[in-house]
Parts: sequence; C-alpha cells; structure tokens
Amino acid sequence: MMRKPDEIKKVAVLGCGLVGFSFAVLFSRNGLRVNLYNRRSDSLSTVKDRIREQLEFLASEGVIGKEAVEDSLSRITVFDDLEDALRDAEYVQEALPE
Repeated sequence: MMRKPDEIKKVAVLGCGLVGFSFAVLFSRNGLRVNLYNRRSDSLSTVKDRIREQLEFLASEGVIGKEAVEDSLSRITVFDDLEDALRDAEYVQEALPE
C-alpha cells in the first residue's frame, strides 16, 4: 500500500556512505525513525559517530538546537542485516554503491 509522505514514520536507508548517512540525518531531523543498513564494514562501524559529528556541527552553527543532536540520533538504528533493516519500513531510500 502506497502511503502519503506525511503518513510515513519509518524509513530504511540502504548504504551508509556519504549519501546514505546524509539521508539518515535528513530523515531523522524531520522526525522519522531510520533503519540504516550497510554490510559490515568500517563505514558501518563509524556511521553513528559521523552522524553525531554532522549534527554537532549543525548545532554549533546555530542551524539546529543542541537538544536536536540526541533527539535525531535516537531515531537512527544501524543494521548489518538487510531483512531486519527493511522490517516495518514504510519507505526505502537506496544509496548503495553501483
């Protein structure tokens, strides 16, 4: 069933490189729960730290409030299993390497 954009509450982002982690930041900042998927890799193991750094930079520049850093991070869950990441997702954004 196709949902309207304002009805979507959980998204899956496939890939956690620059593009994927940027989508995760965007979606989480807009109140969506994010299942962030990537195969096991250095990129996956550091993605939450990279997202925190980006959010803290936005807070230091006054773009978002300091409380938004933890709020946004709390909405992102990292997965290395595709099936688990897709479970209950209402929208999927693919950002894997070609």
